[in-house]
Amino acid sequence: MAGREVIEEKANKTIYREGNTIIKAFAPNHPKADVFNEAFIQSCVEAAGLPVPKLLGVTEEDGRWCLTMERIEGTDLRRIMQQDEGRLDEYLEKFVDIQIEFGAHRVPRLRNTRYKMEEIISGMRDELDASTRYELMQRIHAMRRHTRLCHGDYVPANVILREDGSYVVLDWAHATAPTPPSRICGSAWTCPPSRMTICSCTAGRPTCRCSTSRSGCRSSLRRS
Repeated sequence: MAGREVIEEKANKTIYREGNTIIKAFAPNHPKADVFNEAFIQSCVEAAGLPVPKLLGVTEEDGRWCLTMERIEGTDLRRIMQQDEGRLDEYLEKFVDIQIEFGAHRVPRLRNTRYKMEEIISGMRDELDASTRYELMQRIHAMRRHTRLCHGDYVPANVILREDGSYVVLDWAHATAPTPPSRICGSAWTCPPSRMTICSCTAGRPTCRCSTSRSGCRSSLRRS
């Protein structure tokens, strides 16, 4: 990896910049299947016509699996929000508008969120007793099937705004085809407390006021 600029380092991966490309190099012990699954998801989302970095290749270098993607010029929305807090509501509206736009796409080849949740719950034998796991499974099985797109890690840092006003969404490793309420629950924790509500369509969990009102929730909302 010599000669490449390190952008970010995490426990399981390092992000490099090299010319007009970005290289995500995973730790040597990172499962190869997970790397190819991320490449598959990225390819599916790209094929659906969404504004995402183009996947250029999957390679192995020095015992580490790498994803190479095109480099996107622009500024991430988290940094913009931090630098211009006076326009926070405006940026949150933009954040939600983008979620609604890509959430309208159907990507039927993606894994359904229900199956992912089932695996997670089944693996929590030390954290949850059998009755709780059973109840959660029943609730998951009752969810309506859906093929619309869910990012899975939709936070402002994963949204790049370009100078021309267009946007690109990064990091699709956790994308699935969810049930409608689950599309907005994960993003709620990025919003300030003033915009949080308790919404019946998300089973009483806190969610973002702008998300629920803009994405079709018809429940009565109340401030938390």
